[in-house]
Amino acid sequence: MKEIKGIEVRKLAPEYIEGFKQLIESLKNEKVKMGLENVDVDKWIASSLKFQALYNFGFFLAIDLSKNKVVGFSNILRNITKEKKYNIQNFFEIGIGVEKEYRRKGIGTMLLKHVLENAKKLKIEKVFADIHKDNLASIAFFKKNGFKEMYEKDSKLIHYKNILQ
Repeated sequence: MKEIKGIEVRKLAPEYIEGFKQLIESLKNEKVKMGLENVDVDKWIASSLKFQALYNFGFFLAIDLSKNKVVGFSNILRNITKEKKYNIQNFFEIGIGVEKEYRRKGIGTMLLKHVLENAKKLKIEKVFADIHKDNLASIAFFKKNGFKEMYEKDSKLIHYKNILQ
């Protein structure tokens, strides 16, 4: 996996929770629709730590070592609500976010590779990205990384990637 000088990827752990909260608040304040607008961060962290412990689902953080700062995240989770909404079984959804000043440096790709490697270990066959149709940067990112558009529904574009081949 490509390394980026000064950036290290680590699993979500209690010592990074405050930094992760700050990152999410920063991302929520952006005008781009990332699906974080109504997220209860404390509940999300609690459920993420629980699922990580129970199922070894990956929740990864990019840490700027020079500042000891959380600058990005990636995760994968099974979203049963979206399975029903989109009529897709085993809807394993990937989420990625990188702080604005750290974008276009390869951090998102590095985080995506970590979460996809984890998905392979868990024998997850297909992963999905549920992207707002106005979020052109995310659409381009996922397409660049091999995701294919599946369909549009409710102003969202569903992209997928087969990872066990």
